[in-house]
Amino acid sequence: MNRSTLQMFAAECAEELPEAQLEHPFGPNWEVFKVRGKVFMLMTEGPRHPVVILEADPVRPTLSESLQPLGAEGVMAKRGTAGYPFGRRAWVKVRHADTVEARVVGFTGTRRRPRNLALVPAGAARPRLSARLDPVLAARVGTALLGALATGQRPAHGEPCTGLETDLVVEVLAGTGRHGTLTVVRLR
Repeated sequence: MNRSTLQMFAAECAEELPEAQLEHPFGPNWEVFKVRGKVFMLMTEGPRHPVVILEADPVRPTLSESLQPLGAEGVMAKRGTAGYPFGRRAWVKVRHADTVEARVVGFTGTRRRPRNLALVPAGAARPRLSARLDPVLAARVGTALLGALATGQRPAHGEPCTGLETDLVVEVLAGTGRHGTLTVVRLR
């Protein structure tokens, strides 16, 4: 396997761990690092970029944080109790993302399942419309909006936007730009 800078740094960190062992149980294209027989990192070459799959402790500073300056997009994660079922979707890609807070001042669609949110990001003066909410997030936001006082309706992108008086705050991806659509990540 031809190692990238990312993989070399990950391997160096892994080899510093006490009792860490490198094995190749899936062939020469997969490097598997274990401690006391338990896998904690796998590396291979993906079709477009190197792949580092890492099990990490979410409380401590992680290897993924150290890899960000090298251009790492994120890490693959699984539950600590789960096995290593290749070919199944037990792994989740966790991408690094910086977020900022935005105050909810309205919505489009229904109150129970809003389609978009009218948001005022921290430091901004005017509201902006978010990207379409995914169904799970829309349901959570809808529940949080049930007690909010409506302040009227205005058109926004061809549909009515209901204004609200609420203390609800969401996190949006940072850097979605002055003119870009805000992407809501989670409720606060």
